[in-house]
Amino acid sequence: MCNTTDDPDDGMVICMGCFISKFPEIIELADLPKGWDAFREDKNQPWDKQPFE
Repeated sequence: MCNTTDDPDDGMVICMGCFISKFPEIIELADLPKGWDAFREDKNQPWDKQPFE
């Protein structure tokens, strides 16, 4: 998620059900192919999906 670091020490184990309850729009990425990335400018914008480089 945005506004965090890429440091693995900052990672957390979370309940996916709780995460989806809080961010239901993440379901739109359920079919994102392996090796792809998705981002958007804000929650009101559509996801931009592209191969991860």
